[in-house]
Amino acid sequence: MGTFGANQLNVAGRSLAVPLEVTIPITLRVLPSGDVSVHVDAFRSNLEALSLELGYSRPLVLPSVRVKVGTQTLKLNQRRLEAELEAKHGVILQALQELAAELLRERAPDFLNDLIARHFQFPFREINQMLPPGAPQDLPPHRYYRWGMKPSRIERTTHGTRVGLDAFVDDPEKPIAATDTKTETPKNRRPPRLEIEADSDISAAVAFDQSLINRILSLSHGRGYYETTRTSDGSVIRLLAPPTLQALPTEMKSGQAIGRAKIRVSLEHRLPKGSGLRNLIREQLVTNPIRYEIDAWLNLEKADTGALRVSVERLDERSLRIAPSSIRISALAGSVYAEFYSVIRSANATLTKAPHALIERLPIPQEVGYIPLELERVGTDDAGYLLLYLKTRKGATHDLEP
Repeated sequence: MGTFGANQLNVAGRSLAVPLEVTIPITLRVLPSGDVSVHVDAFRSNLEALSLELGYSRPLVLPSVRVKVGTQTLKLNQRRLEAELEAKHGVILQALQELAAELLRERAPDFLNDLIARHFQFPFREINQMLPPGAPQDLPPHRYYRWGMKPSRIERTTHGTRVGLDAFVDDPEKPIAATDTKTETPKNRRPPRLEIEADSDISAAVAFDQSLINRILSLSHGRGYYETTRTSDGSVIRLLAPPTLQALPTEMKSGQAIGRAKIRVSLEHRLPKGSGLRNLIREQLVTNPIRYEIDAWLNLEKADTGALRVSVERLDERSLRIAPSSIRISALAGSVYAEFYSVIRSANATLTKAPHALIERLPIPQEVGYIPLELERVGTDDAGYLLLYLKTRKGATHDLEP
């Protein structure tokens, strides 16, 4: 018979006072295997309750109909048919609303669940390579550390969805840590304070336990990267134990929030004759080498590369503790400390001009659960967490193969 239809068919709300609302319930479960189960449930909408109007361009697209009765030929009266359709406008619109609502309730979830099953692979595991702190820059990639995240729990809160992640870092050369200093999270420790303003473009906030950084430092110490360091004055400094990082509250600097932490190091320092501490050697006030502990203040911030950078801002002279066995005459301990303070202040003056990178580049996952992300800012929480605030990466897409 030909074509029947309407051009520029559209359905619009008669009033903006009641907008269209569609709720897409998604159920996420962490399975015993560590995989994440994602299921889209029936949509909920107010489509059937909206006041809508139907529009289309006239005339209708109608077939050419001719009925021949004897010697007479009767043609379809297009104007009358359009008038009949106009009279049934409400019935047609109601049927369209019911059909659309049914598609949302029953067919759309099946379509999305099928799409997820065919194109997306779970679990949401993120594995990255990183140059070990203290390692030479030309280290072959196969010797890099591997670090990543995997989900442990998912829960809904009043502020959004909280996903518990287990972070890990491994040394491919030593599957079992050379010096296992992995810390247990205290059971009575409060959860991290993740602050995201309502109008912020932050898409996700991730809190890492400080033990992750301590694990990385421990692995580097196990490889011997920090075991011995030679300074410009010829001193030889040996690290006696893996350094331990402790997170502090976030601070504002130059209008920007940066993470703050301190790190405790235990050192054995062999002094050459021409070192800044030569007076101590000449006057035989200390043993050589001398042993001591000191704290260093760290900045954790976004590097130009988009990764997390951890740098030494200054040494804390108030935290200096010299081993009593290293001071030959205990009555002159004050003079020994005073000499050390002078050297520390000189080192801090150098760090002010050029902070020393403890971890030059800790890679941030490029996407989590197929959501492309990039680091926006870094924070810290004195309960023992590193805070990463991430936003959706612009221009990123995820292609679906047919």
